[in-house]
Amino acid sequence: YFGDLTKGPPPPQPATAEPPQQGEKRIKVEFDAEPALMIAYHKPNWPNPDDAVFQVIETLLGSGRTSRLFRKLVLDTQVASDVNSFEAPGDRFPNLFIVSAEPRDPHTPAEVESGVLQELQRLADEAIPEAELQKVRNQLEASFLYPLRSNQGLAAQISYFEILDGDWKEMIRYRDTLRKVTGAQVQDAARRTFVASNRTVAVLSRPVVSHPAPTPAVAPGPGAAR
Repeated sequence: YFGDLTKGPPPPQPATAEPPQQGEKRIKVEFDAEPALMIAYHKPNWPNPDDAVFQVIETLLGSGRTSRLFRKLVLDTQVASDVNSFEAPGDRFPNLFIVSAEPRDPHTPAEVESGVLQELQRLADEAIPEAELQKVRNQLEASFLYPLRSNQGLAAQISYFEILDGDWKEMIRYRDTLRKVTGAQVQDAARRTFVASNRTVAVLSRPVVSHPAPTPAVAPGPGAAR
């Protein structure tokens, strides 16, 4: 029915770039649940080289009990019962680097936030020991290789990069980029990214229940017993 119609120009693609954040954003959600804290920073996605750098940062800060945030907040200061880092909500477009933590009673989300920000600043200020950086490289290499042992894991990796980048061979290039991430690159990305104007903080806390003051007793007047 429509084969004879002349093909028109393709429609313009929708804008997918989020404008740069101009200042810190904060949100507080009150709900009858255990308190929690999330701190998020905007970051680019692959093939921007910062994406591979943040894979290193994510592992360094929040992967396992030997990570910096877990050692500092859960084991040393004990202000949090759990902490981790991850990227969300997806990989096709620029996304967020997120630190999530649960305060340990009686400590507050503000105490946990202060500890997280100190570790992020430390990452920007101090050079990373080569032994610690090599440990992270080994962890990333293992997490890349282990899924390839099965047909399902291999198919998942190949299809992921084919869908995301249009070429499954990008998987190999991404692995090579991860191997070459340096401590100087980590410091540079941390200095540019972990700034207040690029930060969004979300706090989940229990609602404050106010109890009405008791009504003072009134003495009975004359003749009240009649």
